[in-house]
Amino acid sequence: MALSAEQLLLILIVVSFTPPIIYAGWIRRAAAYQQVRTGTLAKGFIFGAILGVIVAIILSLILIYVYASQGQNFYQRLGFTGSLPEIIVLGSVIAPLAEEIAKLLGVHLLRSNLRQHGDGFVIGGSCGLGFAATENALYGLAAYFEAGLEGLIVVAVLRALTSALLHASATAISGHGYALFHLHGQTRWLILNYFVAVFLHGFFNLMAALGVLYEAQYGILPFIVGLLVILVVSWGAIRYVRREVAEADLANAIAAKEKKAT
Repeated sequence: MALSAEQLLLILIVVSFTPPIIYAGWIRRAAAYQQVRTGTLAKGFIFGAILGVIVAIILSLILIYVYASQGQNFYQRLGFTGSLPEIIVLGSVIAPLAEEIAKLLGVHLLRSNLRQHGDGFVIGGSCGLGFAATENALYGLAAYFEAGLEGLIVVAVLRALTSALLHASATAISGHGYALFHLHGQTRWLILNYFVAVFLHGFFNLMAALGVLYEAQYGILPFIVGLLVILVVSWGAIRYVRREVAEADLANAIAAKEKKAT
């Protein structure tokens, strides 16, 4: 089914942006007492959708250049011969390193809105979801030109159920680390949570690439295994984030009540 440019744009916007917007509100509502302001949530989402993507592309190009010029020497220094498949290097190393820095920049720019450390989860999640929305649109557009409207819809559904949640969870975790750094000067949590986000993102991408890596040997099985793993990772991570938001918000409300009572 051929679509006009206007129809394609409308469908892309709806299927790519609606799930992330819903998820952003879902994460925010995990806080029962002091929720992040809607305007702050929107700013984080817009940053991720526009500037976050631009910064990620620039950082990725820089890392790709460094890898292309130094990658072989790096392997040799470690005692390895040959090189890793490009899909692993790009998807599981370069993309997570670049994208998690780019999305975390949104939390930094909105740092004045961090009133409690749990807000870092929510603002980070909104930045990640904005990034995911634009990425969804780009992948959906590519799928449309390759497989038509059906391909676009399949990609949109799969990404809504997996990668959108992954981007939200990873940047929520690094955003929490930034909040602990900003509010309490705990630098170690900023560094640790950033690399946890990178690892989570990289592992997700590696599992998503299983089918491409092993299709020749095992057929469709790696695709199925990879999909099941990333579904578990995506939903497990977002459940963890929402639980942490709720617990941090409750703890802050209790502390505020006790302070008021004294």
